[in-house]
Amino acid sequence: MALAIQVADCAAVLLGDSEAGIISAVHAGWRGAVADIVPKAVQKMVSLNAEPKNIKVFISPCISQKQFEAGEEVAEKFPDEFVDRNSYSKPHIDIKRFIQSQLLNAGIFEEHIEVHGSCTFSDSDYYSYRRDGNRSGRMMGIIKLNEQV
Repeated sequence: MALAIQVADCAAVLLGDSEAGIISAVHAGWRGAVADIVPKAVQKMVSLNAEPKNIKVFISPCISQKQFEAGEEVAEKFPDEFVDRNSYSKPHIDIKRFIQSQLLNAGIFEEHIEVHGSCTFSDSDYYSYRRDGNRSGRMMGIIKLNEQV
């Protein structure tokens, strides 16, 4: 069994507990992130007998804080520690670090979280809706549950 999620500047968050045989794929843009979509996915996995200590996570390339300019109406939805209001004329949000913090608070071990460093907006190897508009494609994050032998 495999799960897939499509994203452009949002993060594809792929979670798996191989011991329990439980996987999850989450589309985490700013709206989903502030609505706790990632911690809710962890809670759902735990309700299906996953163990937070066994869950490993990959956070895909997504827009970086340097490029994620937002209005105050969006920035105020995030804790201040994830918003830079001093270096730019408008607030800039670190969504990768915010998602990572949510995972840590949900009991995922730091060493089990892999955060890809690329920025979808800055690196033309990735699709970016903010950079390319409607003509932007989408990336697909895929997680597969291995069969037990």
